[in-house]
Amino acid sequence: MKQIILAALFVTPLVLNAQEKPLKPEQVKKENAATAIQEKEVAAQKSEAEVALAEGKEIVVKDTTHVYSVKSVAENSGFGQALAFEGIWKVDLNLAKKEIVVTGGTMKNLTDKPSNNLRIMVYFADKEFDLQKPDLIGTEFLTSDIETIAAQGKKESQSFISELKIETPLPAGRYYPYLLLGELNPQTQQYDVKDIKVFKEFISLP
Repeated sequence: MKQIILAALFVTPLVLNAQEKPLKPEQVKKENAATAIQEKEVAAQKSEAEVALAEGKEIVVKDTTHVYSVKSVAENSGFGQALAFEGIWKVDLNLAKKEIVVTGGTMKNLTDKPSNNLRIMVYFADKEFDLQKPDLIGTEFLTSDIETIAAQGKKESQSFISELKIETPLPAGRYYPYLLLGELNPQTQQYDVKDIKVFKEFISLP
């Protein structure tokens, strides 16, 4: 894919010698006209980048915010028979603050009895989660406990924020998040995975 690197656009400043005389009105008008032409040229260069972005070409820019955002697929995984994710979920990774924010989306209880305590987990892996081979891969970034959901109930527009669980920075590369919805098993006191939300978008770390 063709890459376009957006560099800073510099306009050469007009340096006036201390011995120069003030410009006459017609000279000022001429200078203003030249400046207007220069501004149009800069705007045209910016427009080329905007057109490239609209055409789906990759734009490479220097990261200054350290915030990375990705959205999940809308489709359900097919795993959620009792408890399920629905809709699009969003993950915001803020490396500067060392925090992660997860925003829903909906969680549904599809049964006729209240759920047990729930837990949402976020993992990042170097490849997409494969629903055909559902193995837990990657690094856990977030764990957040959730109250029970009533029978046939749901939780909408949920938002979870947490400090990153990782202690050392991830190496440069592409990372795909995925969400797990777990329910507490009273017998084992462990959380059984009930559903998965897949992301096809990735975060590219420099």
